[in-house]
Amino acid sequence: MSSQNTSKGSDFVSRQEIIEEIDRRIGLLKEHENDAIEITGNQYAELNRALSKVIGVPLMGELTSMKEYIQQM
Repeated sequence: MSSQNTSKGSDFVSRQEIIEEIDRRIGLLKEHENDAIEITGNQYAELNRALSKVIGVPLMGELTSMKEYIQQM
């Protein structure tokens, strides 16, 4: 099994660091959840933005669930 080093140069990541990273990612999703889909004429960019909005809410739910699981460990 390979291990990844954290930015601190250690193989150990604390539970609190994991929770903070999950919170950061949830925050990023929340920042953009109400962004309008800009009509640019680029159908692929518009579709990508629409898909991001559709999966954003369930993804936030999954991240929140993961955070709660880690907190209970």
